Order: sequence, then structure tokens, then C-alpha cells
Amino acid sequence: MSISKFRRRTVTRAKDAARYSSVAGGVAFARSLLGSRLSKNPVGRASHFLQAYRFTFRQFWLQRLAPRISGIQQLTDDELSTLNRRVLEWISQNGPLDRTVIVKAPGSGGERGVIVSFPEPNWLRLVLDSKAAEYIGKRYSLILTAGWSPLDYSLLEAVLRRITGTIFIQACNRSELNKIHAFSSRLVCLPTLGCDWINPDLYSPVPRSQRPIDLTMVANWAPFKRHWHLFDALRQMPPGLRVQLIGQPDAGFTVERVKQQAADYGLRQQIEFFDRLLVEDVQDHLTQAKVSIILSRHEGYCGAVTESMFADTPVGLLSDAYIGSKDYINAQTGVLLPHRNLAQALMAFIARSTEFRPREWAIKNISFRASVAKLNAILREHALRENCPWSEDIAEFCWRPYPTLLKMNQRLREAADDLTHRFPQTFGSGLCNALP
Repeated sequence: MSISKFRRRTVTRAKDAARYSSVAGGVAFARSLLGSRLSKNPVGRASHFLQAYRFTFRQFWLQRLAPRISGIQQLTDDELSTLNRRVLEWISQNGPLDRTVIVKAPGSGGERGVIVSFPEPNWLRLVLDSKAAEYIGKRYSLILTAGWSPLDYSLLEAVLRRITGTIFIQACNRSELNKIHAFSSRLVCLPTLGCDWINPDLYSPVPRSQRPIDLTMVANWAPFKRHWHLFDALRQMPPGLRVQLIGQPDAGFTVERVKQQAADYGLRQQIEFFDRLLVEDVQDHLTQAKVSIILSRHEGYCGAVTESMFADTPVGLLSDAYIGSKDYINAQTGVLLPHRNLAQALMAFIARSTEFRPREWAIKNISFRASVAKLNAILREHALRENCPWSEDIAEFCWRPYPTLLKMNQRLREAADDLTHRFPQTFGSGLCNALP
């Protein structure tokens, strides 16, 4: 092995160990607390308090930070924009709102419509135009779906600043629900995650005995997906295994970086790389795999986990992963994997792949139909409790891979046209995104 390959492997492992060490989170929290004391301006103090709030899950600190967090409400709009400068720059480089759909049109007598928006940067884009935010706030209930955990509380505060009344939040991880509740009494956390909206009808699983792929991994090419861990394990696994990696660029990281990592490990297997596939092609690949894995240690809800389950492909996650969909790993759906001896664990997982029944469990517990029913009941009960009319249920929608209507009707079309006509800089055609 060349020295350069050895050096790259060593650096990758060292960065990973430092990033996920038990000390790293504590250091970040302590640094934020210290910064809040040393900052001489309100924006700096608010920024550090918000970061400290993000970095801790301990009830002791949340109770002490929550009153100080309320001080952010005294910031001016310009000061709050300073906190969100990075996201504002991203918004300025992109077009109108995407990954956002109307699932209920406003009705007569003040009956509210419903908008589902994902992920956090789009929350800010939704309320950036004060006139658009005022119009939405009077006519719609918002369902904000997070893409990461912990979520960005400065963006959440921007929404709370512009939208009055109750805002519904779909978190990425149920361990964050108490923190969100403590942040504002106007926030209502939903019992569902973003990965609970898959449509099983869109998958046609291949019989287990006929699956040609031993192992697949659906993950973008960013470092937090930790492809290197799989490559390290593959060095101790049979050369005849068929392995597929399916991903897309993220934050400037491309498939070429991951291919270089694979080369650095000198693997004997022929790994197939698939970049920027259409969602239906990803689904097709999942239905042909014996098992799938996710090796992230920390991210959001990770929809690839439940997508795999509906493809009837059992999933493996690391035992200490902080991922929302890890809650759904059980004897029917998959396994929790160790960090050490990963190769042996993966071979045992593949050998047992026919024993699992992930699709059966997922259809019964987390399909989009059950999620629509839960959300509809919550919204209806809230409207009636507030003495607001409720004459029409929300339209059915699923994640493919973002919020997508099953069918478009005339009232939804008219509501979307109304918003795009009034606020073209904020809203685009995505509000009507529906299955073909």
C-alpha cells in the first residue's frame, strides 16, 4: 500500500473519531456557554445561547437555558437575520420555495388550509417576505418538518416571529421533543417523523431467493455517511460479494471522493456506484438487495431506512447511532450493528436476510396512510378546540422523497395558484407537486 493511501485512511479515521467522541459534544456546549458570558452584544449572546440549547439534552440545562432563550424575542428583525446569515445566503442563490406542498386549501368561514414544509432553510424562506408570512398565518396551519436533529432553533424563532398562533413541528428524533416543547408554548410536536410517510404501493419487492445484490447502501456522498467504515469492513469479507452504493452530491461532496476512499482500502469486491438516480430507480435497487445498511452516527430521521423496509429489505444501523428511524429497528425489520467486528456482523446479517419481515411490519406501523390519519385527527381536534371550522380533511400525501400529493384536485390547484400569483418570489410550482 502506498504511503499516501495509508495517510488518507488514517486522517479519515482520526477526523471521524474526533467528530463523534464523547468529549466533542461537551466541549461544544461548554464553549457556547462561555461565549454567551463573554459576548458584548445581544446578537452574539443569543447565538451562543441557541447553540448551547442545541448541544444539550439534559433537563437540568434546558430548564436554565429556556428563560434566557426567550431573550431572543427582544432581537430586532435585522439582528435575527444576522443569526441566519448563512441560510439567507443559500436562499438568495436558489429559486422559490421547494419541498413544500399544500395538503388542504383554505375554506369559507375562516377554515384554515394546511401547508407542509421541509427542511429548515425552507422554513425561513416561507416567512422571509413579511406580507407573505402574514397572509399565510391568517389562512394556513403550518406543518414544519425538520431535516436534522437537533434542529436549528434560530430558524424556528424566525418562523415564530412572523407566524402567530400554533405551529406544528415534525421532529427528526423523538428525543428532541421535550426540547422543542420547552422552546415555545406555541409549538405542537407531532407523533410522526419524516420517514413515516412512505407509500408501500410504489414498491414491488423481488422474492428473497431471487435477489442478486448482497448489500446496498443508500446515502449521499458527504463524510457524515461514513462510507469508509463499510470499506474497512469489506477488506475482511468475501471478494465475490455484490455491493451497491447509491447516492448524490451533498454540500460539495461528490461520488469521486467516495470512490477514492474505496481505492484507498484496496478492496477485492467490485463495487457499483450509482449517482443521482431518480427516486423510482433507487426504489428498484432497494427491492433487489438482500440487506441495506446506514453507517451514519448522527443525522436526521434518515428516510432511506424506512424506504428499505417498504422494499422488504432488512436494514442495519450502528447500535449507538443518533438517527430518528433507529426506533424502528426490531426483530422483524433489521439489526443494530457493532463498530468493531463489523465485517462478521454484516456477513451474519446477509446470511439471515430471509428471516426478516420489514415490509409487513412497516405497512402495519408506519405507512403514509396511518400517518395521514394521525395528522388529520390532530389538526381537526385542534381546530375544533379553537372553535375554528373543519369541514374537509387533508389530502393524502407521501414522501417521494419529499412531500408529494397522491392526487391533485381543483381546490388545491386554486390555492397554489393564489399563493404563486400573490408572492411569486416565495412560491413556485412545487406547491402542487403530485404523483404522475
